[in-house]
Order: sequence, then structure tokens, then C-alpha cells
Amino acid sequence: MESKTKDSTYDRLSAWLKRSFAVKLIVVLIILLLMMIPQSMVTRLVWERQNNASSAEAEVSQMWGAEQQITGPYLQIPYRTTHVNSEGEIYYSDHKITLMPAELRIEGTLADTVRQRGIFEVILYTADLDIEGSFDMKEIELLTIDNSVIMWEQAAIHLEISDLRGIDTSLTMSWNQEEIEYRAGIPGSKGTQGVHSMVRLDPGIQQYDFSGKIILQGTKSIHLEPVGKENHFHLRSQWASKKFSGHLIPDRWSDLAPGFEADWHVLSVNRNYPQVWSDKDFHINYSAVGVELIKPVDHYLKNHRATRYSFLVVAFLFLVYFFFEIGRRISIHPMSYILVGLNMSLFFLVLLALSEHMGFNQSYWIAASAHVIVVCLYSMPLFKNLKAVGVLMGLMIFIFGYIYVLLQLESYALLVGAIGIFVILSFVMLASRRIDWYNLHGDE
Repeated sequence: MESKTKDSTYDRLSAWLKRSFAVKLIVVLIILLLMMIPQSMVTRLVWERQNNASSAEAEVSQMWGAEQQITGPYLQIPYRTTHVNSEGEIYYSDHKITLMPAELRIEGTLADTVRQRGIFEVILYTADLDIEGSFDMKEIELLTIDNSVIMWEQAAIHLEISDLRGIDTSLTMSWNQEEIEYRAGIPGSKGTQGVHSMVRLDPGIQQYDFSGKIILQGTKSIHLEPVGKENHFHLRSQWASKKFSGHLIPDRWSDLAPGFEADWHVLSVNRNYPQVWSDKDFHINYSAVGVELIKPVDHYLKNHRATRYSFLVVAFLFLVYFFFEIGRRISIHPMSYILVGLNMSLFFLVLLALSEHMGFNQSYWIAASAHVIVVCLYSMPLFKNLKAVGVLMGLMIFIFGYIYVLLQLESYALLVGAIGIFVILSFVMLASRRIDWYNLHGDE
């Protein structure tokens, strides 16, 4: 008896859904809102996979060398002043002069390579940098420090390198035609990574020239700090996809076949620290210029953009189903809406999985074709008409093609998307303007 009651209740609900399109519409809208749950799960999965790719990049960079920034070279010269306190006792205080180069030139070539970490690719490079320039010792006169207290023989030249693991060969420098070798660390620094070399200065020499070569391994990006009064940087690479970043864009750049080259001309007035100072600590690492080697197609970024349209895809398909119900006088069970909605939400998961192993565009059309075929095969017994199924297939191909075009656009995606949605909604309004929504069953 209890089973019969349950069956009769289910039959009454089914009959109610068949008779009332208003109730069916409410149920479809509720299902559509529930479809946001699997869609949000796919979106969260895209973030997780992107984080996994970033973790793989970090693991490789720990063994190769991380994103690199070079600051220097610059001079630090100690000096000692003598004081007498109120009791006539003599005491000394130590200070340091920091002097930036008058001119700095860096010519660099980035030899790129791609390493695999599982299924993830990491962009690495080996930078071959030629560094040369000069120091104008007359700048120290601006500090009005007596030459007799300056310890010229204890001067040091510093070169900051953000990740010392990337140094591939021993570092040497030509200092006024004298070969000197860098040593590890920067004395007196607070956690700054780099190398230094002690140099003996002659207060009678007004200019010191330097030159050297650095072979440096890094991951994805390299930046150069314009510590000179006048700076000339030139970087080139055979990696075609790049993004200039940092304090200033290049003055000139050109795309090669393959690769690029770029030139920066930066003056001391473009940064926020002086040419020479005493004792003060200035932040000299925030004016760097440089370039990032990026992937030609970031499929995680495109997957993020694709998932934004997941609600639109499911809503469009539900709308098509609902209008077929009205137009062909058929009744589609809510379970069919649920299955079709889940299938379309699964499209974005399949797209993510395929794009990790092949190109995004190819993955998109493989996943779209599979889902169009499955939905159309499923809809054949529901519509009971091949022409109606053909119309459904055409509409699905249209919506997938429309979203594909939006994903290829960047600057105009919002404009084209807004116009497209307006056109689709206008077409639906015009197509449904003769429908008697109070008499959908065609009763007198």
C-alpha cells in the first residue's frame, strides 16, 4: 500500500510538470542554478592545476636558478672620523661611502631552454652578459669628506645577484686593466645576495674603468638595475614570446625571426636614489628594467577565461531544450536537463585535461565535438525528429564557435561578448513574441 502511495505521488508530480510549463520553468531555473556547483568545482580545479605548474617551476628553479636581478657594480669605501667627548676622550666612528658608476653598459644574450617537470614545462635561460662602465671619483667631493680620513685601500666593489645558484662560472673583472676576482657575499649587507671584490683606490685617479662577463642561469625573467648615472642595456633572445616588465619599457625593441632584441637608455634621474651618499641606506632594487620569457599560449589562462562562460553554455542549451518543449509539444523530464547540464559542465574539465597535453585550440575542438555528438545522440529519442536534432547540433556548434572567438580575443572580448549576447537575446525575443505564454498547451 505504501509503495502504491509513493508511486501515485510521483505520478502526480510528473503529471503536474507535464501540465504546467510555469512549474517546469521554475524547476529548470533551479537546476540551472545548481549547475553552478560543478562549474565552480572545475574553476577551482583550474586554479589548483595552475598552482601545481607554479610549484613545478619553483622546484626546477631551485636547482637551476630563480628569476634573476642584477644590481651593480657599485663601490663602497669606508672612512673613519675622530671625535672628542666632553671629558676630552678621543673616540672614532666608522662610516661608508657608496658610489654608483658614472656609466654602465650591459650587453646580454639569453639562451633559452625548456625543461619538463612531470607534465609541466618550465622556461629556463642562460644569460651571457658583458658588463662595462666607469666610476667618476670626483662625485665623492660632493660629500665634503676630508680625503685623509677615507680608507682608499679598503674599498670594495659590490655586485648584487638575486640568486647565486645561477652563477655558472667563476666571476672576474677587469679593474683599470687589472684582473680581479669576485668573492662570495657582500660584507655588511643585511641579507643581500651577491659578490664583492676588494680594490685599492688612488685618490689621485679621477676615473676607474671596469669590464667583465657573467654567465648566469635563471628562470623566466631577468632584470637589470640602472645604478649608473647613464645606463645602456641591450638584451636579445631567440625566444619569441616576451613581456617587458619593471620600472621602464625599452626605448627600442624589435621582433626577430626568431626572437627579439631590446634597448634601454636609463638616466639617474629616472630612479629614486642619488649617485653618491654616506651611511644612509637607500633601496636600490626597485628601479630595475627587464624582460620575462613567457609561454606562447598559457592554456591555464585560457581555461580560466573559458570557465567564465560555463553558465552561458548551460543556460543556452537549457533555453533551446525548453523552446523545443514548447514548439514540438513534448515533455522533457528534469532528469534530462540535469544530465545534459552535467555533461556540458564536464566539457570544461575535459578541455583542461586535454590542454595540458596538447594545444589549447586543438583540445577545445576535440572536447566540443565530443560533447556535441553526445548531446545530440542523447536528444534523438527525446525530440523524435532528425530535423530538430540537426537544429540542436547547429545551435551548439554556433555557441561553441562563438565562445572560441571570444577566447581568441583579448582587448575586444568584452565588446564582442556583449554584442553577441544582445543579438542572441534579441533573436529569442523576436522568435517567441507570438507565443501565448498563458496557453502554452494550445487549449481554447
